[in-house]
Amino acid sequence: MPHEDDVRRQRQAAIREIVGAEAVSTQAEVARRLSERGFEVTQSSVSRDLAELGVEKRGGRYVLAPSGALPGLVGVRTAGPYLVVLKTVVGAAPLLGVEIDQRGWDEVVGTVAGDDTIFLAVATPEDQARVVARLAGVA
Repeated sequence: MPHEDDVRRQRQAAIREIVGAEAVSTQAEVARRLSERGFEVTQSSVSRDLAELGVEKRGGRYVLAPSGALPGLVGVRTAGPYLVVLKTVVGAAPLLGVEIDQRGWDEVVGTVAGDDTIFLAVATPEDQARVVARLAGVA
C-alpha cells in the first residue's frame, strides 16, 4: 500500500495537471476530477492541497503558481548572516524543503523543515543575499 506522502504527491501532481489543462472554478470540480482519476478526497484535503501548491483563483478559475515559485511560501526572513528562515502554510514546509533540495541551489548548504518553517543554512552572507533574491523572484 502506498505511503501517505506518496499518495499526496501523486494527488498534488494530478491537481497541477488538472488546473493547468482545464478551466476549473470550484473545489468540488477539482475533487470530481481527482475522483475520476481514482483519488479519494475530501473538500478539506482539496483545499489544503490547493494552498500547498500555491494555486490561486483568478478570473473565476484556479491557476497554478508562477513557474519557479515555491507554492505555500508565506514569508522569508534572515537570521544572522548564515541562515534564511522560510514561513509556509501549515503542512507545506516538508515538501518545500524537499523541493529546495531537489533544485540543487549551490548557495544552500542544508535545509531543516518543520511543519510551517524551513531553515536554510548558507555558507556566506553573499549566499544568503542570493537565496533571498532568488526566493523573491529577483534572481
